[in-house]
Amino acid sequence: RERENPAMNLFGDVHQMITKHGISSWSEISFIPTVYELNDNFRNTNQIIEYCKTYLPESMRMKQLGVDLGPVNGFDGLEKAVNSIKRSDNKVFIVKDDYVLNSLNAYFVDLGIRDYTIYTVKSVKGLEFKGVYVIDIGMSPQEKYISYTRALANLSVIKGVPFSINRDN
Repeated sequence: RERENPAMNLFGDVHQMITKHGISSWSEISFIPTVYELNDNFRNTNQIIEYCKTYLPESMRMKQLGVDLGPVNGFDGLEKAVNSIKRSDNKVFIVKDDYVLNSLNAYFVDLGIRDYTIYTVKSVKGLEFKGVYVIDIGMSPQEKYISYTRALANLSVIKGVPFSINRDN
């Protein structure tokens, strides 16, 4: 009787690699004879996937298999998003790091905005929410990919902040 070759299945999303540890391409693992790429996206709405296709590198593109819901909201500055934020029942924010998290928290306290949660990109991996606000200032394409795809249905992207992101001071 012949011995069968052992099988090993590895699963992961190399586009979510945001630390120095890990792999950025499956080709880095020499013993994998065949790589099957699964790029079907059942999690996000078609509008979120289309937004990702527009603003992320081609290598991060996903196949749309979701549903059609509302458009992705874009805000040219946090000040322009404040009214939307105040009306929202779902105040979940994703930011690059603790520096922006602490600055955003202080800004919301000053405005009297309550009942919100702020995550950094590293802390939000593996989570999903009905809707998120992403402040993508200073984020790498991988960090944007992670942040944008945490929203199941409602994605709002904020392109500016009223405080400095200069971490040297």
